[in-house]
Formats: sequence, C-alpha cells, structure tokens
Amino acid sequence: MLDKRNYPLNLAREIASVLGELRNLALANNFHIEVKENNDMFYAYNKQNSNFYFRVFSPYQKVGFRAFFKLEYKPNNEDDLELRGFELNKDEVINDFNKWMHLLKSYDPITFNEEERFQRQYEEEFFAEFEILDNDAEISAFNHLQQKILYKFLDVMEFELEKNNIPEGKLTEIINETKDLKENIQNLNKKTVLSKFAKILAKTKKQGLKLFNEVFDIAKKETIKAFLNKGFDEFVSVLNKIDFFIQ
Repeated sequence: MLDKRNYPLNLAREIASVLGELRNLALANNFHIEVKENNDMFYAYNKQNSNFYFRVFSPYQKVGFRAFFKLEYKPNNEDDLELRGFELNKDEVINDFNKWMHLLKSYDPITFNEEERFQRQYEEEFFAEFEILDNDAEISAFNHLQQKILYKFLDVMEFELEKNNIPEGKLTEIINETKDLKENIQNLNKKTVLSKFAKILAKTKKQGLKLFNEVFDIAKKETIKAFLNKGFDEFVSVLNKIDFFIQ
C-alpha cells in the first residue's frame, strides 16, 4: 500500500492522477481483468490467464520534477509473449495500458475447438439480443431499480439451475458465475453486466435446450428486454411480476 507522505507533493499528485485513470480503465474493462491489491502502485491481471498482467511500480521524479513510473507487462505485443519493462511518464503509462487491453481483447474471437467456438457464438448472440445503446454503457452502472430487477432474475436462474441434474462441475461453474454477477451488479458498468449475463446464458445453453428453456424462457427474455429499454413505470410493473417466475 502506497503512503502519499513518502513522496514529494507534486509526485504524489501525479501518482494519484495516474491511479485514478488506471482504476477507471480497469473498471470499464472488468470483464477481462482483475485489479489485485499488493505492494505495487497498480497491478492488474487477465481473468482468463493470470500470467498476462500489467504492473506499475516505483514512481520517481527526474530532473525538472517530471514524474516517471516503472512498469512491466505481458504480453508485450502481438508477436511477443515475453515480459518487457519500461520507465514512462503518465501519458505513456495510460497509452501502454490501453494497448495491453487491446491485446487481451484480441484473443476473444480466436477459438481452437468447436465447443469453444459454439460458446463464443452463443455469447455474441445473447449480447446482441440485450445490448443497450446508452452512451455511458462502458462507464456507468445500471440504476438501482434495474440492478434490483436483474438481481431477481439471477435469483430465479440460480434456483432453476440448482433444481436440474447436469454434471456437477458444469453446474457449479454456472451457478458460481450467476452468484458472482448477482453480488457485483452494483460495481460493474452496463456493458460488463450484459457481457457476463450473456456468458452465463451461453454456458447454460451448452448444457442442453431443455435446461436452457427451463432456466430462461421467452417470457423472461422479453421481460429483461423490457426493463432495459422501457421507462420507470414499466420497470415497476415488470418488477412486480418477476416473483411469478419462481415456482
């Protein structure tokens, strides 16, 4: 944990500024990365492969009181998985973080087997089904009522999944992801919530259409689409109907 009083005032201000930008970018991309609290100034790793990480540490001042930061990250570029270290100013740190995020996202459409390819196809279909066009979708959370509605839907899905007999490993994986999303809706931007929701639906569908139809039927799908796109009065009307789906 950094102590601001260990640094000259101007350097402390620059550290705070860089941390603020990095944390905002990490929040906007939390479908792909997780921020880890350790002794570094900032450390983020890829959720799909923890060997891919971005680390910022040892901030210091050069002549002229310019702030610089040591960093290392992996992968370095499209042709290199090796770790590379740099000493960069604030703008360069943010620029390299964005390049690193672009590399991570570029892995998404690549598949090595049919099972992975089908799951990716289902995820894209579900995401397109529910995608919202709000300008703030990548930076803002759903409002409280929307969060409450989606929480109830995830409760329903968890209930239905636990009733069904699918292989224990797969069942546990889907239920855990459902619980995780339910408990973190308030901490995620709209786009990330929908991405995670689409992933849960895709994994459920892979277990069989019968299970999928029990967990997520047409009525539930249309209700979710309504709550994403309708006004406040319709939100309340939808909310009052959701308990109907819990048998």
